Amino acid sequence: RVASVFGDDEDDGSRRRVLKPIQYTEEELRAVHEPEPGVAAATPPPAVPASAAAPPPAAEDRQSQLRRLMDTIPTSRDGVWSFAIRWDCYDKDAMAGKFSNWIGQKVEQLLGMPEPSLVGYVTDLLAQNSGPAKTFEELHPVLDADTETFVIKLYRMVIYETEKAAARL
Repeated sequence: RVASVFGDDEDDGSRRRVLKPIQYTEEELRAVHEPEPGVAAATPPPAVPASAAAPPPAAEDRQSQLRRLMDTIPTSRDGVWSFAIRWDCYDKDAMAGKFSNWIGQKVEQLLGMPEPSLVGYVTDLLAQNSGPAKTFEELHPVLDADTETFVIKLYRMVIYETEKAAARL
């Protein structure tokens, strides 16, 4: 789920859009359901179901906070390399579980076969609070030209998760 936020599904050429329900004001709903002057209403206006109501403000607020957080995450190599990662908010066990599937899929995609030892090595580097520059140096002999893109995407996810944890979202 986190990987899709960072555009990892760009290879399939399709973009999934999230449909948001239209939120009508009470005035707009009344205008639709009120009969025109001089015309008798055949049926009473339908009641608006509770499920069509706006989501609770806390949920909307959380979503907007997460969007703002995403906007602050750098996308360039220099931005990611210089970002001060909040390692104090990095839960090694939880993050290893979140990232290992994505790392495994990318490694298989890049190398053409699964490489569990490399996945373990990358998660160990993250557990040691290694920055993107060190991870790049370590992985460059294996991933070659794909190393920079891989490290940028990986550390964008790390930044997102640590900033999210720091903000308690």
